[in-house]
Amino acid sequence: MATKMQQAPRTRRLGPPEPESRIVLPNVSWNECESLVKLWEGRHIRLTYDRGQLELLTTSCEHERFKTISGTILTFLAFALDRGMISAGEMTFRKRFRERGLEPDDCDWISNHRRMLGKRDYEHDVDPPPDLVLDIELTSGALNKMSIYAGLGFPEVWRFDGETLRIHRIGDAENISSSRPVTISRRFLSVS
Repeated sequence: MATKMQQAPRTRRLGPPEPESRIVLPNVSWNECESLVKLWEGRHIRLTYDRGQLELLTTSCEHERFKTISGTILTFLAFALDRGMISAGEMTFRKRFRERGLEPDDCDWISNHRRMLGKRDYEHDVDPPPDLVLDIELTSGALNKMSIYAGLGFPEVWRFDGETLRIHRIGDAENISSSRPVTISRRFLSVS
């Protein structure tokens, strides 16, 4: 494994949020990445892997708050629209042959919720990818996560940067469309 580390660029948002710490390790093999996933299981370290580059992220309190509130809003929408939904929260998705993997903040099966009913574990080679994933990104990452989501077959990604929610529909790695951004007031998402 290479010893040279690069710090991903940080982008500041409104106010002084708690920083998310990111580190990128170049030249990491798939097997080394798999070993690190096992080593850090249960720890609050988020991994994103893209063909030899491994990004490590520790989330902030603000990140976790936005994740929880966004997941609650999504659950409420599904209930209000009378749609079945299976939510699995944060979990690791990876495909060895594509040498890509990541951990969205939340993942939900809506159209495919019946296929996931009663399942205790997700089988990457058998089960459909979640219909929708939530990605909270308060600081800019070094890796192109939208390309990774496309490479893993996710059809829709909701991304929130602390100010704006963007809804992306994905056809394939070259066909990522973004709907008009939905602006959500930070005051609305504040917890008193």
